[in-house]
Amino acid sequence: MKVLSIQHPKDNQKLFGSFYYPEKPKALVVMFHGMAETRFRYDEIAQKLENEGFAVLVCDHRGHGDSLYDGSLKGYFADRDGWLLNLDHLHLLIEEVRKVLGEIPMILFGHSMGSLFARSYLKRYGSELSGVYLSGSPAASPILKVAQALISLIVLGGKKKESKLMDKLSFGEFNKGVKNPKTAFDWLSVDEDNVRKYINDPLCGYIFTAQGYKDLLFGLSDVYAKDDWFGENKDLPIRFVSGELDPAGAPKQGVEDAANTLIKRGYSNVSVVWYPDVRHEIFLDISKEKVHADLIEWCHQLVEKP
Repeated sequence: MKVLSIQHPKDNQKLFGSFYYPEKPKALVVMFHGMAETRFRYDEIAQKLENEGFAVLVCDHRGHGDSLYDGSLKGYFADRDGWLLNLDHLHLLIEEVRKVLGEIPMILFGHSMGSLFARSYLKRYGSELSGVYLSGSPAASPILKVAQALISLIVLGGKKKESKLMDKLSFGEFNKGVKNPKTAFDWLSVDEDNVRKYINDPLCGYIFTAQGYKDLLFGLSDVYAKDDWFGENKDLPIRFVSGELDPAGAPKQGVEDAANTLIKRGYSNVSVVWYPDVRHEIFLDISKEKVHADLIEWCHQLVEKP
């Protein structure tokens, strides 16, 4: 594994990624992680994919991971237009890797917030992709416009300040479906060890800044917009996967709505797979062996189809 980085010409911020490169890779799998976590949590599945002959690029986002050691602020993409700037930054890193690999298929994976970035990427660069795999997709918010109006006021008090109010409004209800929760993050996983590791990781679990939340809400509006979906490649295989106990999917109905949104935008090859008895982080929960195997099989099917 090699650590890669690329500087964005607009503001000189660096973005980091882990690159796994087997001999003669059959495809490139690009992975976008979720909110307030890091690419390092995907090492295990990345190594498994590499062992199966796939090159893998696991990307950090701005305000996450190694960028925090390079002067970036936790949960802060940029002073303005952070969602699109982070998306462009991811694209720059991916382009550098594709120059090395040449013309091989590219499969895009996104978890949670990363699934939103993956759909923003699909919207703009869909012709580059051979498949999209979306895990733990957040539900569309019925009060999105109200939340956007609220965060526009909150940023006036300091865009770089943690927004505890938005954090509570976003995640405050997520533990309600957990019987006798032991921590504030039990909704992430049935596996208590995974929850403990998340809590103890200094690169995980922090509160986003006000500007970070403003950008996140922009991302939600971008993904669930009724227009602007003029992309090509509408027969692209797109798979949503989710734990049946995941509150981020509202549960179940939110993921179904996310899938139906893409179908309404003209995508004809959209599927949904559920994993019973697990929560948000299915790739790290008690389901992980099954989930890992299913992803690997799906990737093989995409690149080896007749």
